[in-house]
Amino acid sequence: MLDDVAAMAERQAGPDRDSAWPPEKLQLFVSPEGWPLAALRPHLSLQSGVMRHALRAGLALSLAYVLGQFLPWNAHPYWLVLSVAVVLRGNLEQTLSRRNERIIGTVIGCLLVLALAQLQQPRLLALAFIVAVGVAHAYVNQRYRVAATAATLMALVQPLLLQPGSSPAIAERLADTVIGALLAWAFCFVLPSWERRSLQRLSGQLRAALARHAGNLLVWAPAPDQQLAQRLSRQQAYTALAALAAAAQRSRVEPRQVRLPEPEIEAVLSHGYRFMALLGTVQQMLNRRTDRLAAELAGPELALARQDCAAWLVQGQGAELPVMAPAEVDWPEHAGQQDLTPWLLRRLRLARREAADLVAAESRLLAAISRADSAGRPRSGVGERP
Repeated sequence: MLDDVAAMAERQAGPDRDSAWPPEKLQLFVSPEGWPLAALRPHLSLQSGVMRHALRAGLALSLAYVLGQFLPWNAHPYWLVLSVAVVLRGNLEQTLSRRNERIIGTVIGCLLVLALAQLQQPRLLALAFIVAVGVAHAYVNQRYRVAATAATLMALVQPLLLQPGSSPAIAERLADTVIGALLAWAFCFVLPSWERRSLQRLSGQLRAALARHAGNLLVWAPAPDQQLAQRLSRQQAYTALAALAAAAQRSRVEPRQVRLPEPEIEAVLSHGYRFMALLGTVQQMLNRRTDRLAAELAGPELALARQDCAAWLVQGQGAELPVMAPAEVDWPEHAGQQDLTPWLLRRLRLARREAADLVAAESRLLAAISRADSAGRPRSGVGERP
């Protein structure tokens, strides 16, 4: 940490032209934008969550449109369709959140409109409408409850501006919002895409990202291009870990019989983050302490760790994992000597053990889901065969 503070102070003292990053290198860390048509090809199947959500949304919107034509109130049939469109998301967690935020925001907006309608002030109504337009568009992706409140103001204040003294359609707005939100929630169970459907893909991406990062990092005296590859693979590895953690979080609101097993998920994430932490400490030693490391010992050990970690992580289930005794990762004796090679070797052994433990934890996770499916639980809930 003292080295980091000294390096930051030195960099702030003057311009660092030698290590400045050109735009073409920085662009590697930016996600590509655009939606090529070729991206649709993998989703032309019912196994794709994108296809299932498209069909689910199409059915829900069609039913909302037909239902809106037969309700006792039909002055604003598109309100029902709009409620379904904004509430129905790609997974149950986001849909439940949108459902609650939409209903609460609508109720708050209706109460505000009731108060404004009692004042009978056209200028105040016009000002409220303009503010609501800006707030609704500003908060739609930030705080949806605020956006829903402003959208309700927009929808109910505009008729009051066109016909002063008229009654706002509060009951219709509330009914359409509640019915639409319930329809969207109900259709989450039609062709559902539970998180366990994506578990195989997410775990495979995680192992591939960790193997790639270990292969880039466990190198003695890396070249500048290799150092750039280390930064890229580090970002990809943490993104894969975050994706698996987000799937576990979303799964907590799913039906109990299709939830991801939390102990097994926690074990995979724990070993993954510990593996990344150990690689980070190895990287710091290789970047800052090469003068206190024995190259003739560190080089072969780095190659062995790189080979083992990459092989186990790439192979995944079925890999022949070693059984490491606790003595293999004991603390080295340290009496103030300058040679830090024993500490590097210990961290490499720990990294090998964490890689093996992660593969074993992933095998237990997939086996637990397989046992749940074979016990008669539905793989993806309503709309699929057990």
